Amino acid sequence: MKGVECAFVGRLGRDAQIRRSSAGREWLSLGVIVGEGDDEQWISVASWSHTIQELVSQLTQGARVYVEGKIKLRSWLGEHGEVKFGLSVSASLVQPLALIGMNRPKRPRAGKAKLMQTSAAISAPLPFDDEISF
Repeated sequence: MKGVECAFVGRLGRDAQIRRSSAGREWLSLGVIVGEGDDEQWISVASWSHTIQELVSQLTQGARVYVEGKIKLRSWLGEHGEVKFGLSVSASLVQPLALIGMNRPKRPRAGKAKLMQTSAAISAPLPFDDEISF
C-alpha cells in the first residue's frame, strides 16, 4: 500500500464541488481547514466515492467533516515564482459530522405500563442464573 494513511476532523473552507476528470469520471473537491489560530492548515481533499451526489448538498462552507485517506505533500510555483507547499488527500471516506447518528432508527416510547413490565422483567431471576460448579 503506497502513501501515508491519515484520518482527521476539520471544517469546510468552501462549499464542496463536483468536478469531472479528463476521462469523464466525477469526483468531489473539498477545501478542509484543520487546526485553530496560528496552527490552521488547509488540506485539499479529493473523493472518488460513488456517493458524491448525495454528499455534495450536505457539504457546505463551515460544515464539520471526518476524512480518511492517503495524504501527500504537494509543491507548486506561486504567482511570483516562489515555491509553495500544501497537503492533499485522496479520500476513501468523507463523513459530514452533523449527520452521524441520523440514520439510527428512533426507539418507540414505552408507555408507563410497558416500562413497569420491563423493570419487573429485569429484576426477575433469569433461568441461567444458577451457580456453576467447577
